Amino acid sequence: MYFAARAIKVRVNNLFRVNMSRKILYSIVMVVVLLITGLYSCIAPANQPPVIQSIMIPNEAPPGFEGRIFCKAVDPDGHPLKFQWFSDNGTFKGEGNSVTWVSPDIPGNYAVGVKVTDIEGHEAINTANVKVTALYKTDIDPNPIITMQMPLFYGAMVSDQRIVRPLTTSEIECAVPLDFLSTYKYRWYCNGGKLPGVGIDDGQVSKIGWISPGVPGNYTVTVEITDNQGNMSIGSVYFEVKNPACCEGICK
Repeated sequence: MYFAARAIKVRVNNLFRVNMSRKILYSIVMVVVLLITGLYSCIAPANQPPVIQSIMIPNEAPPGFEGRIFCKAVDPDGHPLKFQWFSDNGTFKGEGNSVTWVSPDIPGNYAVGVKVTDIEGHEAINTANVKVTALYKTDIDPNPIITMQMPLFYGAMVSDQRIVRPLTTSEIECAVPLDFLSTYKYRWYCNGGKLPGVGIDDGQVSKIGWISPGVPGNYTVTVEITDNQGNMSIGSVYFEVKNPACCEGICK
């Protein structure tokens, strides 16, 4: 009887020691796992540089005209981006991913570009060439009706040129092929004159009537088109507002 009780006691002690060993091993494993997890969470992933997806600049522009240009860039880490525009000649107005470039008065080929920088200092640079050439329009348009045919595949710029009289209404329509395939937003800009009408501020208007200012000069009307996928194209009309020759000496 004594030996049986002692054997049971030894077995219980052995089981207790085995269970304690398992608990200690489990605790050690958990501590190691927590340490590894903590160290991994403390190691931040390497910051990735920004990516310039597209830069929209006109291939050709008249001298001394203002036109909006656009850069589409993303940061893989979701950080805010800083845009710094530069060119061989001309000046910039505004800041951010969309600015106004004033073309130089001297015709020629110029490089226009942008440097995009994230908060860590990583950067991406892209440039495009613009040909600055004299207006190919020579006559005043008495009935300005303009249709800009936008590309089906976005990321391009379309432009037109017109010479109009002061206080003339120019009808400008932005036409997108197969426009029933998507929903579009239209943002209109001008550096002079007026863009009257309902729905322009809401981005629903694809056709506008621009009223030229009473002062002769160079003016630009621009539209930015964006679909529901975030794709964008830009269209610009360069206007020279000019008095008819018969009254130039009186009106100017």
